[in-house]
Amino acid sequence: MSDNFWQKGSLMSLVEPTYGLLQKVRFASGRDTQRVESHPVTGAQLMGVTLPCWQSVLDLAKVAHSTVPDNGVLGWDIAIASERAVLIECSKKAGHALYQLAAGCGVLNADFTPVFAKINARNARILEAFAAKRQTYQKAMAHF
Repeated sequence: MSDNFWQKGSLMSLVEPTYGLLQKVRFASGRDTQRVESHPVTGAQLMGVTLPCWQSVLDLAKVAHSTVPDNGVLGWDIAIASERAVLIECSKKAGHALYQLAAGCGVLNADFTPVFAKINARNARILEAFAAKRQTYQKAMAHF
């Protein structure tokens, strides 16, 4: 098993964020990409399935991100095990390419533009605060 989509046999799906509904399930990539409704080996229905304990996944991601609030976009790997979400790891690279493959569109879209705008505004506030502190420091040091 692997959480890497490049591995042969991997499946990927866009997940509807409110209810955890699987959408746009795909198998393979590039020219070999196939949209599938069910698992290619077991035949289990995939398209339209709701992930178990989805609210637990969302809550865990929010709590985990609250521990590093100065970071705008992070990639949280979360597993669903025994009726609860389990944090695997955090990646500083959020894996935008994976989202784009799953969604079939670029990441700079109507869903993410407000998120990026919020992060840019926060970054601007941080830079302004640093600039103000630097000016205060420089004025204080000018007396020496």
